[in-house]
Amino acid sequence: MDQTTRGPAAHRPEHVSWQDHLVMLLHVGAEIEHGLMLQYLYAAYSIDVDGAPPEWRPVFRRWQDSILATAKEEMGHLVTVQNVLMLLGAPPNLRRRDFPWDVEHYPFPFRLEPLSLHSAAVYLFTEMPSDAELRAAPQAVQDPLYRWFMDTGRGRMDALIAPRARPGMPLHRVEELYATIIELIGDRTRIPDSALREDSYRAQARWDDWGRRQRPPPRTLTPSGSLRGEGADAAALQNTNVLVAPVATRREAVDALRALSEQGEGPHRGGDTPQEPSHFDRFLEIFHGLETLPAGICPTLPVTPDPTTRSDGLDAATGQWGPAAGYIAHPRTRQWATLANLRYRMLLSFLAHALRAAPAEQRGEANLRGSLVHRTFGEMYAIKALSARLMRLPLRPGADTRAGPPFEVPYDVTLPPGERDTWRRHLDLVRGSIALCDGLLQDAPDDETAQLRALRALDDSTQDWLVRLLDGLGREGGAAT
Repeated sequence: MDQTTRGPAAHRPEHVSWQDHLVMLLHVGAEIEHGLMLQYLYAAYSIDVDGAPPEWRPVFRRWQDSILATAKEEMGHLVTVQNVLMLLGAPPNLRRRDFPWDVEHYPFPFRLEPLSLHSAAVYLFTEMPSDAELRAAPQAVQDPLYRWFMDTGRGRMDALIAPRARPGMPLHRVEELYATIIELIGDRTRIPDSALREDSYRAQARWDDWGRRQRPPPRTLTPSGSLRGEGADAAALQNTNVLVAPVATRREAVDALRALSEQGEGPHRGGDTPQEPSHFDRFLEIFHGLETLPAGICPTLPVTPDPTTRSDGLDAATGQWGPAAGYIAHPRTRQWATLANLRYRMLLSFLAHALRAAPAEQRGEANLRGSLVHRTFGEMYAIKALSARLMRLPLRPGADTRAGPPFEVPYDVTLPPGERDTWRRHLDLVRGSIALCDGLLQDAPDDETAQLRALRALDDSTQDWLVRLLDGLGREGGAAT
């Protein structure tokens, strides 16, 4: 990646230490990764593969799989940033806020919106390498898609994203933030060795827990080193490679962050040495496809941007308070959206607890961290199914516009300091989900019953596990922390 100096000193308040400034930048990075993951999921779920003309279904399916692969990789980025925070003695950060207009480093205002030429342009810009790096890439001249982008596509992208910026408030690429973080964490004069907590390594997240076999399959190469077989590039775009790296040293932290930046913004297409497609590569392929899509072909369901269960709020497009255009006014759809919001909160709670939990020390010891990781993935699958349903439920009575998952931020994602209170919070959230499922089941049509019963069965199992665990903590005096 472009390693030119970004000058973090120019933006550090005099009263803030370098370590505190670095932690702040990593917090921003975590929030950006979190926000991008949700926006990409929303865009992917909005794609209407089944309703597309038969000849376009493979294309739309490839785009959907490609964006989902990118969202999964953003989850790996989010977890790795937590590891770097732990190395610096800072707590994990799973908060997420709407990206502010006027704060440096945030790329653009947070919006949940269906895939379109405009949203793809925003994602492409966010994941783009520097102009100098793109021009310097050996494959920039060889690859037709890169040539199209530099000759034509870049201007189209700039015109499409211009309305997202306020006068005097430039948009920011993710690569800029990571270049600043890498420069700072690699500087011993600003971040001394004494600031690094190598003893945090044992408690950090690992690929074995979070990767879930999300690596590309082995590839067959030709003698020249190219991928063998037609369609190899298209297939590679859909492969997922989740990067989760524990870090114990400065060098490992720099290498891990560079790997994340390369996966996001590296120009990897073409060239003599095959590489996994970057997020930039994937969105470039989709942006070009949308730019050349024939008139009358729409890749998405009629989904609202920025769905919400709140009747008024801050409009992400205008920055003004007022009635929410994406308010889910249909009562039953709003019940489903409330359930999706609760499952999102459950996911964040299990994830935060898994990042805090110590790994099992020896054979036969209860692996609570593994159980929490398992529950986190269970909530990911539950949210995926709920999102698919919400993308097909009406936004308001009699409307053709669909709702979509709101992913509304919980009032708090901070866990209680004590273990018993933390497990009790999990139990309270699960019981809240049971109550919502029971309410929806009362008048559920046949096409909803199976999904609700499956969620109810999952919650019953989780509730039984949590009750037994809390009972065990009670017998031990409830003092486990």
